[in-house]
Amino acid sequence: MALINGTDLVVKLAATGSAEQIIAHATNCSLELSMDERDITTKDSLGWKEISGGLRSWSLSSDALYDAVDLGATKVDLVGLFDLLDARTEVDIEFTLLSPATGDYIYSGSGYITSLSVSGGTEETATYSVSIAGNGDLNKSLTA
Repeated sequence: MALINGTDLVVKLAATGSAEQIIAHATNCSLELSMDERDITTKDSLGWKEISGGLRSWSLSSDALYDAVDLGATKVDLVGLFDLLDARTEVDIEFTLLSPATGDYIYSGSGYITSLSVSGGTEETATYSVSIAGNGDLNKSLTA
């Protein structure tokens, strides 16, 4: 068993058709999958609730340190994320390892930035958070 070091997990995103960029100075990231339940309880259920699978959805979030330096074309930061949210741009995403090896999984899909927040306490490093809601399916593939 090869346990994954969380430091190696990254979020890559790009406006559809553009080159993907890693979220700069990320301190954590998470991918959430969920499924709605459909109530299929009948009088034959003997007073027990019965359910069936319903709509599935996914979302992705990341927190990062805020840096006002130009990061070039390899990473995206608060300013770039703001521009994507402001333009209501659909983004392609990958949730993967920084350097995936053959046989590692990559989760990919497209979605919209639904939340972007910045915070900074007195004498603390400024941070920002981004949330992306999936639009359609989330693909799971193995690296070759």
